[in-house]
Amino acid sequence: SFPLEGRQLTAEIESQTATNQMGPGHDGATRCLLDLSIASGDMADRTRVVMNDAAKEAYEATCDAAKFMSDATDVPQLYSLGTDGTRYAINERPTGDGTVRLGFRAGQDGSFALRLTRHEGGRVMLTDTKTGTTADLTAADYLFTAPAGTDEGRFVLSFKSDATTGIGSAVPTDGTHVTATADGITIEGEGTATVY
Repeated sequence: SFPLEGRQLTAEIESQTATNQMGPGHDGATRCLLDLSIASGDMADRTRVVMNDAAKEAYEATCDAAKFMSDATDVPQLYSLGTDGTRYAINERPTGDGTVRLGFRAGQDGSFALRLTRHEGGRVMLTDTKTGTTADLTAADYLFTAPAGTDEGRFVLSFKSDATTGIGSAVPTDGTHVTATADGITIEGEGTATVY
């Protein structure tokens, strides 16, 4: 059966809105979705990483998808890597140490843009081990050059939360006062507070 909310009337795939970005995974756990793309000119590819502490590190047929490389060798390919070296198009995994290795295939020498097209909040950092730089993908695309070939050791994703957690009381810089109570939280002041 196909639920009505999944129906679309156009040939173009619609992206989900920010309100639909987080939802329950298997075992009712919270899932954090990250969609990434790599592009060179008008050729592009994408991959998805899902952080879910109820997921297993090993391949799970119900939530992971292996990467099938394009037959068009000039199209750049992007994927994440499991701890056992498995190439994933969709990699649902526990948070673990908070890092994920990315691999890519460049069909020809060129310039590329690595882009974060969807994320849950907090910052997604990309470390380029070749140049030694770390970039915030939530702020801007990462531009780089690469020779033709496959590289599975150059990029590592890491995740940084902008929020303070496990607190009894907090006063953000805008003067809003957030206090934990027995039944939840109390927010006082004129500013805003983001609750996770």
